[in-house]
Amino acid sequence: MSYHRRRGPYVPSGLTLRLDNPAQVALFTEELGGQISDGYWENSNPWEHYKWVPPSERVVVAEYSERTGLFYPYTDSSGTTWVRFTAPRKYNFGNKVLLDCVSDRMLEYVKALPDHEWYTMKSLKKDLKAISDSVNGK
Repeated sequence: MSYHRRRGPYVPSGLTLRLDNPAQVALFTEELGGQISDGYWENSNPWEHYKWVPPSERVVVAEYSERTGLFYPYTDSSGTTWVRFTAPRKYNFGNKVLLDCVSDRMLEYVKALPDHEWYTMKSLKKDLKAISDSVNGK
């Protein structure tokens, strides 16, 4: 009988997730990153799909001229270039089952940000769609 260990996905060092606004950063760092590894997507395929999730200090608001999404730095003799990375599976962060469980908590995370007391469920759904698109490489 032969046994081989399945390897997780390759994740480049310095992987950074750039998002549109501070609300999206809070949603990802406070809730979605954990849902990917230990929550809603915990037992999803492919094997060890969660290893791409960047640490919270690498989830940032994109600068005006930057594209949103997952990027890692590649450096050669001509300098550093940011290369797009695609997560090893697709995520729908706005799905109904997840929202039924944690939408109240996500709303509170964002409303705790300065000048975000106005944040609504409609805003949350729009931001979750944008985060899904960014992570899924759209």
